Amino acid sequence: MKLVRLLMLLIPVAATSCGETPSSEFVYVAVVDGNFEVYRGTIDDTVRINITDHPALDYWPTWTFSGDTVLFYSNRSGNYDVYSIDLTDLTAQNLTEHPARDINPVANAAGDIAFVSDRDGNRELYLLQAGTRVVRRLTENDHYDDAPAWSPSGAALAYSSRPDEDGNIHVLTLETGEIRQLVDRPGHDDSPAWSPDGARIAFNGQEGDTVSIFIVNRDGTGLMRLPNVRPDERHARWSPDGQWLLYTATVSDSTAVDSDVWVMRPDGSERRPIVTGPNREELAVWRSIR
Repeated sequence: MKLVRLLMLLIPVAATSCGETPSSEFVYVAVVDGNFEVYRGTIDDTVRINITDHPALDYWPTWTFSGDTVLFYSNRSGNYDVYSIDLTDLTAQNLTEHPARDINPVANAAGDIAFVSDRDGNRELYLLQAGTRVVRRLTENDHYDDAPAWSPSGAALAYSSRPDEDGNIHVLTLETGEIRQLVDRPGHDDSPAWSPDGARIAFNGQEGDTVSIFIVNRDGTGLMRLPNVRPDERHARWSPDGQWLLYTATVSDSTAVDSDVWVMRPDGSERRPIVTGPNREELAVWRSIR
């Protein structure tokens, strides 16, 4: 099975139907036989490659800056740990190996990995330092922090902090430890993502039964809600040139959840589904060009 997947990685990627996009490749998760796996895909949906292929849950994929490794979390060791997978040979490595729940990793250009863990009681942000593999706690409070996202410079992290029913997007400056709330609005805000130039942050916010994608300037001004095509749209991720957003669009009822990967411009225009199926395809992240 691994040999077949390696051969598939060598298949040339066809030209993308979104001609202006700088990179046609991304990773996402999909349900296979009732289990989440990490896939590589392309904007024209000519390539779908299962890169994890494991009976355990594999979730929340993201690229390292080298572009040849993908991070994700998995419970294949019996509890949730952060893993990396080398795309040259599809070898997975447990990076945290801790009895706590370690989830939602994201790497900066230096190779430092921010992730979420409950190893000290509740969900907080932690840093796995490149090279030394020393783990350092970044936030400390009595409520949970989640979904970290590096600024392009690696100097700050945007994340969701939830002291009550309403979660808000905050920004942590690593050098000083300063934390500021980016947006104050009702409803739960989650899953931030910085634009490549560091000027804007996309996130998803809840309003009643609707989850929408918002974009705001890094100083908290210019908040803009993008119109919905489906009642639940979240996990927006910028293309390397900042001209497109991949996101998850979901329709659900009491019997089923159907989520697909869509793409659109940051103003909400030129929307189209990219990866669709009968189950769940979600959490797409573009491959950066380095």
